[in-house]
Amino acid sequence: MIDDLPPWPKPMLAAIPAPGPDGLRRVLDDEHLAVFRPAGSTLVVGFEEGRHLMAGGRTLAHRMEEREGWSSLSIVNRARSFFRGAALAAYFDGLTDEGFFDGFDRVLFVGADEEAGFAACAYSVAAPGATVLAVHPVATLERSRTAWERRFRRERAADWGARYAYAPAMVDAAARAYVLSDPTALFPEVHASLFQGPHVTHLHAPHAGADLNELLRDLDLFAPMAVAAAEGTLGAASFGALWRARRESPLYLAKLLGALDPAKRPDLTARACRWMLARDAESRPAQRALKVAEAARAERKQQVRIAGE
Repeated sequence: MIDDLPPWPKPMLAAIPAPGPDGLRRVLDDEHLAVFRPAGSTLVVGFEEGRHLMAGGRTLAHRMEEREGWSSLSIVNRARSFFRGAALAAYFDGLTDEGFFDGFDRVLFVGADEEAGFAACAYSVAAPGATVLAVHPVATLERSRTAWERRFRRERAADWGARYAYAPAMVDAAARAYVLSDPTALFPEVHASLFQGPHVTHLHAPHAGADLNELLRDLDLFAPMAVAAAEGTLGAASFGALWRARRESPLYLAKLLGALDPAKRPDLTARACRWMLARDAESRPAQRALKVAEAARAERKQQVRIAGE
């Protein structure tokens, strides 16, 4: 075991899982750290931004290890890097050359946001035949391919022309790839649309917003999705059954309410508000929107009445 630790914030390091007696922790460069914890015959490879762990979280791979008894490989970065870098590429090259992935019956790459989703797709090529589950994955930030992208200005300056760079091409080596996105979120959906092929399954979460990963975490949906993905049973129907849980989520309902114009869509707004108020009678946003919606409905009825006279 290589037990060196980088000079990262102590709360961040404390949240990173220890490798255990049979595992491995390796500092790849100043920005990236890898932790392998052997357990079952399924390996989950997860990518995580360290600052998310400082909020009391654990890596996705570690959570799946605890829940399902899977082996886990967690790749953690200190700050947003989109997991780009020569050392990380060399690390995955080495795993492939050593036959590391061949020692598992199933390999699942997971990424729960734009950055981690990109990495899960891009590095899955190191384990041909793996399964990928990616939430709002960025395809690439190479300027010539994504001139329309207006986010991630600093990260676009990184080297996007080297290997493991264009995620839709890299994921072609996967047996199955599940791409989850919000079709109402412009930039994430454009990236998602670039992932194509008979092995790619697109799953949709309308009105979840750009921070879809937060909603999945709030609803505790990522773990059952990962299990279904590993078993090859994740699809529109099974995801739809899981996604119904959003109806009980204050976070989702607040996002939905924010997307509605109560003056233009008073009926739908009123239904959403009453649903929210049935669960939180003190919700001021719902109270305000319901008042506007009811006023709009009353005005519309008045206009219909006058037109009929």
